[in-house]
Amino acid sequence: MDAAYQWLGGSNWQVAFTLHADGTPVSLSEFTVYFPLGSFDTLSLQASPATWNSVVGQPDPGAVLESGFLDGLLPAPAPGLAAGQSQAGWVVNFSYLGAGQPGALHFDIVDPSDGVTVLSSGVTALVPEPSQHTLLVAGAVALGFLCSRRRTTGGAA
Repeated sequence: MDAAYQWLGGSNWQVAFTLHADGTPVSLSEFTVYFPLGSFDTLSLQASPATWNSVVGQPDPGAVLESGFLDGLLPAPAPGLAAGQSQAGWVVNFSYLGAGQPGALHFDIVDPSDGVTVLSSGVTALVPEPSQHTLLVAGAVALGFLCSRRRTTGGAA
């Protein structure tokens, strides 16, 4: 599972998830991503793939599971993701209580027949957000290309 963070200003962040099936389990149709208590607050589901049932739960120090979570379930009879397939589209907004950028998050692949049995676990892979410097350089290169193209075509783009 990939996690791509975007800073929204202040302590507000957004993370977009992409789920990748590697064949373990054979068919992937339920997962849970955990947002640790003390680091994350005010989770809000902004988007979810249309065919998936998704819900977020808030971090709660009084709960059995103190971490906040994102849970996604592909309801039967839809076939789960097979090896090599991916699904993107989960977006969660949150307040980050830590320093710097949020890091990798723990996730479980869950057996959809009982919603509890963990079939496999992992840690999200971080997809780097382009730095401001990279974006500025890319914009300058594109602008230079457009200007040179206008000069060679006599001002018509």
